[in-house]
Amino acid sequence: MWKAIPLVLTLLAAGQAAAEPMEIRCGNTDVSLPERIAGCTAIIEGGQNLGRELSQAYANRGLAYTMTRSLARAGEDVDKAVQIDPNNVTAWTTRANYFYVINKPELAMKAGNRAVELDPDLPMTYFVRAAAATKLQDYDLAIADYSRAIRMRPNFAQLYDLRGYAYHKKGDEDRAIADYDERLRREPNDVGSHLNRGDARRNKKDYAAASEDYSEAIRLDPTNPGGYSGRGFVRLVTQDFKGSATDFDQAIRLQPNNSGLYANRGSALSCWAIRRARWPTTTRRCGSSPAIRSTTSTAPCC
Repeated sequence: MWKAIPLVLTLLAAGQAAAEPMEIRCGNTDVSLPERIAGCTAIIEGGQNLGRELSQAYANRGLAYTMTRSLARAGEDVDKAVQIDPNNVTAWTTRANYFYVINKPELAMKAGNRAVELDPDLPMTYFVRAAAATKLQDYDLAIADYSRAIRMRPNFAQLYDLRGYAYHKKGDEDRAIADYDERLRREPNDVGSHLNRGDARRNKKDYAAASEDYSEAIRLDPTNPGGYSGRGFVRLVTQDFKGSATDFDQAIRLQPNNSGLYANRGSALSCWAIRRARWPTTTRRCGSSPAIRSTTSTAPCC
């Protein structure tokens, strides 16, 4: 799910802002990332701080570097943070997030486990471990950890969407939809949640409801290819071949390097051509939709 990385970073940053009073810029989410980096660098190079405060400065700068995708520098900082203070939970959550971003979920899981050991009452620890668990396809652990984080921070709407995605990957579409519903009740204009709920509804073959979600995602953000590809897939399965081809045209315009979109558009155009040439007044059924994402799958043809 494309939203997972920025959401992990967002929650981490939000958690650190309240816990980091030692320097107005280092770890302060109200200032720009370069300002945060400069503030942390001033602490690190100032020589006035040792132990926990110095570890915290490295952790905060490592997070800022991760968010700016200066990943080599980020790796050095998150390593230094845990070396200076192995009991600093923020250092371990930041380290877990870093490994998640560079696609090393096994190491992210180890760091997340250590963070939970250090502070089992901090929702951020479960959040980063759940992200790693999702990448490792341990959906039961991901669901359990997101559920713990939700109990601790029930007003953080993104948590429902992320737990819903874990339910979706596990194949429990009803619970996934319930979580997406909750996210959208709180934030009705979230595009990603409409796309995710559309996928879950499509897997349940509730094509009308899925199409509504994809159409709403298009209305909210016409530059996101997910709405067009999802709706195009639904239209193909329900035999609106012309509409399907038009949707895939738009998706390809926005995401020209996605080979699955061309295959799906080809299926739509083929079905449309066959219908016009051979069955101008009758309906021929296409195959059913497989339970996979429309942005990467090859759709069935008639």
